[in-house]
Amino acid sequence: MLLVIINKTLVMKKNSTALILLFTSFLLSCSSGEETENEKAFDFPEEINLEQKDTISNIGEDQFLARPAFVIPMPNGSFVIADGQTLQLHHFDSSNTYIASHGGEGRGPGEFEGLSDFILENDTLKIVDGRSSRITSYVLDGDQLNRVSISDFEYVMLPEYPAAMLRGFVSNTNDTYSAIYMYFGMMSQANPRLSELVLVPYSASFKRDTASDVTALKYLYEFTEDRNIISVPFYERGFYAKVDGYLVHGLNNMSEIQLYGQSGEIEKEIELPDTRKTLTKEEKEAVYEERYQNAEDPNRFRSMVLSNMPDLSPVIKDIKADIENRIWVRIYPDEGMFADWLIFNLEGEAIASLSLPEGHTFQNANGTRVFLQRQTENGPEIVISEWK
Repeated sequence: MLLVIINKTLVMKKNSTALILLFTSFLLSCSSGEETENEKAFDFPEEINLEQKDTISNIGEDQFLARPAFVIPMPNGSFVIADGQTLQLHHFDSSNTYIASHGGEGRGPGEFEGLSDFILENDTLKIVDGRSSRITSYVLDGDQLNRVSISDFEYVMLPEYPAAMLRGFVSNTNDTYSAIYMYFGMMSQANPRLSELVLVPYSASFKRDTASDVTALKYLYEFTEDRNIISVPFYERGFYAKVDGYLVHGLNNMSEIQLYGQSGEIEKEIELPDTRKTLTKEEKEAVYEERYQNAEDPNRFRSMVLSNMPDLSPVIKDIKADIENRIWVRIYPDEGMFADWLIFNLEGEAIASLSLPEGHTFQNANGTRVFLQRQTENGPEIVISEWK
């Protein structure tokens, strides 16, 4: 009997020792996990300030900006403002002085039906007109921007994605493009939300044969299997930008962005600060009210949207890319966060953060020169600032 008691005691001691060791190991692993989490915590880069240097609202003496679509800094320090309403390109020198205007609405030489995209290759500026399927090229000769060529092209058209869904192009060389289509689900009638991004390959071998009068928009079924689709749930919003051969894509309720290569595969990912927090029922209702307040029937999709709305608040507000191949991400700042824009290089390193002045939107940047846009009582204007 005594032997049994002693054995039980030894067993209890062994078990106790094992429990102590197990508990100690658990504490160490928790501590290690916390350190790992802290090590993974987003390291905010230095905040930069922008100093306003100039504003541009008028072209020459009697013409004003109508709807600036994009600003294109040129290698010599000059820049071009593309007006999406007048379909003109306004060229300014490095001292912000107006030089000349090019283009205009129409189908004639040097005219545009739409300004879809631009491609800058050294001193050559290519303006993509998705409506007329043409690329007009200009070359920078000294301080002058001279038109040198107009080329027709044919982009791939899929039966389920009509031309109205074309939103842009990704281009890296003279003969390779990808058309970007945005498909909107039924909930888009009141307030569109991105449902799918479709990257459809295009090559020079499918250029339009103008002599045979082949239509610019053509269904090419053989491309169906080669296309790449980035699926996005209809209740989430997607943002994209183009930078150095990559399509940068992010969802507003995720804390990272993806860089898709020409193959359509994700080649890089960039982590963002996770500012998400759990949304209450009341907060979800508030989000819905804000999103659908201008809808004809604001209650039409209420139950569906609320049931599918993510439980966490969004992270991303916008994604842009500048002429220096830097990625600008606008985020929802957390309490105590000092900036709402983060700037990354292609390696995914956060190189700077800043808060834009209220009412200003980012257009482009070249070196330390930043081009913003704001709306005034007299119309839109471009604000030129310096990165300090």
